[in-house]
Amino acid sequence: MKTTLPASFLLCALFLLNACRTTLNDTTDVVVSIEPEFTIDLYEQRDPLDGHAQFGLWVESAAVFDCANYAIESITSMQGNNITVQIVDVRKPAICDGVTATARKFIPIGQLADGNYRLTISLGSDGLIKNTGTLTVDQSQYAFSVSDPQGIDFQNTTLRRLPDGALWGYISRPNEVDVTLANAFLTDLKNATAEANLLPGYYGYFTLGGAGTSTLHKSVDIPGIKEIFIRRLNNQPDAVQHVLQNYRTGSKPLQIRCWTTLGEL
Repeated sequence: MKTTLPASFLLCALFLLNACRTTLNDTTDVVVSIEPEFTIDLYEQRDPLDGHAQFGLWVESAAVFDCANYAIESITSMQGNNITVQIVDVRKPAICDGVTATARKFIPIGQLADGNYRLTISLGSDGLIKNTGTLTVDQSQYAFSVSDPQGIDFQNTTLRRLPDGALWGYISRPNEVDVTLANAFLTDLKNATAEANLLPGYYGYFTLGGAGTSTLHKSVDIPGIKEIFIRRLNNQPDAVQHVLQNYRTGSKPLQIRCWTTLGEL
């Protein structure tokens, strides 16, 4: 016996089939954005003894931990012009030391010749979250460009190089009593050095503004009131060392940190 299906049933079935096809074929791209877990700056760290520079990354966690000695674990490798940095984890210390703080670390990459490099920064023990960009190195600066960063807030991606003989630092001035003494130190330091004549920009340890203002990088910054100085050595640092010794000793010593491209004084 031949069965004839109602026309209404056939139309309904055809509609459902077409709807299924539409659902299967209609794909929408889903963009997943990962909130920054770390901030990263290009950085050139100076050896305190002889001042030689080592290029790398200053990494700091977005999270604030119970104490100041949480450690960032990382792995760095380089093959030809391909550089890979993997931020593996933040390790909890066996014994907490200090007040609440972010985890921070300088990750050295090394001496790089002028040219273009492929720099990949990945996150996690599996390294699945990757940020790959181009690092350009020349005699005046390092510059990193990356599109659509994931899990990382890249803050200072152009790092100017400090010229030979550069000198910089700060005087801690916790109260008004130290103003006169701090001003006297700056006058004596100015007489023992020369103008820095630096272009505005980010230099690692500090950022120089267009109007001559300056700010310390978070790697060396301290709380409280301070006077920042940026100068240039006339020749050897003997005269500067003499000035520093005069103001670091005596009945009211100043807290002064002073770096040069020849080492920390």
